[in-house]
Amino acid sequence: ARAGPLGARQPSLSQPPTPTPPPSSVDLRATALVFAFPALGGALFGYDIGATGGALLSLQSAASGAPWAASLTPLATGAVVSSSLVGALVGSAIAFVIGDAVGRKAELVGAGCLYATAAASMAAAPSLPLLLAARALYGVGIGLAMHAAPAYIAEAAPASVRGVLVSLKEAAIVGGILAGFVSGVVWSVDTEGAWR
Repeated sequence: ARAGPLGARQPSLSQPPTPTPPPSSVDLRATALVFAFPALGGALFGYDIGATGGALLSLQSAASGAPWAASLTPLATGAVVSSSLVGALVGSAIAFVIGDAVGRKAELVGAGCLYATAAASMAAAPSLPLLLAARALYGVGIGLAMHAAPAYIAEAAPASVRGVLVSLKEAAIVGGILAGFVSGVVWSVDTEGAWR
């Protein structure tokens, strides 16, 4: 070692680097819990994307069970599809303002409550305006969940698996899209009220 410009001893260039400590073992059960609930929010977001096409076909079919659905205009059809995305935009804005103040966990719980309330409201919607309002409410839940989920996982997961879990949350979205498409096949257009 040699003295540096301020008199501090500098390490010799010939010394080997300090080895990094081995990764600590990961508690799989605790890590799975940290991951599962935020990832479920992503899966529900994906499910909405995938299921919307099949639900829309069912809504417009003769077997929709909703007398108001037969006369959907192209504008109304577009509103059904995009209302959850408008809600997600609103939810993202809300999350931007209150996210740090309420914390990630409270944000995820709020998103879950919105998901449940909106899903039940969509299934029971007696009219197009109520269906659009319920889908927008679902979208607000999406906005909150997509803001909080990656941050919560990154803050709560062990450092050695943090990046993998945040990436897997994105995979949960894609898995939700697939599940939505599968649900469109399972509940066929000819089944009465399948869109609900």
